[in-house]
Amino acid sequence: LYPALDAFVNEETKNYYDDVAENVIESSKNGEIDVEAVVKVWEKAFKEETIEYADPQGATDEELFSTVYHKLVHSPALETILQVEHSYALAVKELTTQRDEQVAALTASQTQEMVKAVEGVHVYSTEKEINDMAARHFEDQNLLQGRWNSEVDTLKESQRREYRDWLMKLLEDHHTNITLPTESLLTSKRGLFTSSSQENERSSRLEESFTIHLGSQMKQMHNIRILSADVLDLCRVRLQQQAGNIDPDPQRLQTALGLYSSDLCGLVLLADSHVGHFSGLTKG
Repeated sequence: LYPALDAFVNEETKNYYDDVAENVIESSKNGEIDVEAVVKVWEKAFKEETIEYADPQGATDEELFSTVYHKLVHSPALETILQVEHSYALAVKELTTQRDEQVAALTASQTQEMVKAVEGVHVYSTEKEINDMAARHFEDQNLLQGRWNSEVDTLKESQRREYRDWLMKLLEDHHTNITLPTESLLTSKRGLFTSSSQENERSSRLEESFTIHLGSQMKQMHNIRILSADVLDLCRVRLQQQAGNIDPDPQRLQTALGLYSSDLCGLVLLADSHVGHFSGLTKG
């Protein structure tokens, strides 16, 4: 009796689900069911149940770093952070300078060799030899630039890891009110400061600052600085490699304070509509 009852239940259950499936299929064909809504429900369930496709819970590594950086640049550690960033920039600049010098030296040597070969074509060199020489020069250039670019990328990646670990430790020490560990990264790096020629350049630059108050009840204060300078002056970072302490440029300081924040900063550039012509005593 029990086997017969079990077989009957299984058969009727199968028939029931078959009838339900057929009804759903017919309803879908007739447009009675929103297929897109069903797909979205299954997609949501799949993402929630499958770890590989689920949305990450909690803050990501990038979000954590941005929070730490924003907190530290608004603390007494700001000057130290700028010094470390500046020392990293100097290391990269020194490496890229060596790369450019070697590439320029190789280019000059190859150019001289090619000119000599072209002048002696059909005399002591052939067109095939010149083509082979050009191919060899191209390969040497690619190998040299590839090697140097790899070294630069390796240095930047190493700096990135070191900088992140240092910031995390700096935050921990800042929470425990321990003296900021500024010497660990700076003792092996040469000091930095703005040269006197750069100070003279800044002092001779025409600029004026204004504070504007708007609104009668809910007053808002806006700081505006008007200056006459090179178009790319605010985008250029001058790296000084001399003894002393770093005097950060205002644009670097402003960038660090506004990075990873909700503040909106803008630059209004007034330029002549005719580029390259003289208007009075200035050139557009």
